[in-house]
Amino acid sequence: MRPTAVCEHKPCRVPDSGAIEFFLAPTDYPDLGDDWKPLDIKDPSNWNGCEEVAVQIQERLGGGTRYRISNAIPDPLAENFAMGPYRNTDPAWFHHDVVMHNGRVYDGFTGRTGLRKQEYDELWDPNYLDILHWRPLD
Repeated sequence: MRPTAVCEHKPCRVPDSGAIEFFLAPTDYPDLGDDWKPLDIKDPSNWNGCEEVAVQIQERLGGGTRYRISNAIPDPLAENFAMGPYRNTDPAWFHHDVVMHNGRVYDGFTGRTGLRKQEYDELWDPNYLDILHWRPLD
């Protein structure tokens, strides 16, 4: 795991790397708004419709790129293979659409400021993480 440093609004050195990075304060992240309420992953009625939710998120953010996450098994039927558990729940998805904006990932289950890609990846079962493929949709 790469060391991180939080130096809100100013460049700083990342410990043990010598690299200078710029980190945004939490209030500077692209925000979906006060009325954004994450969906409950435990509720099966929320397991469908990610395509529409990603479009809504992109509109709320005023930008970003929609991605389709799917199983990357090199097989013509790869989209027919489930992707494994997400957030300790297995919705048996064949794909899941998200929005990436300013280095953060948003879906119907994230909070209003999304998550860093690394944080988002950690929500997937590690046994499946290596087979997940992110394909830009726009």
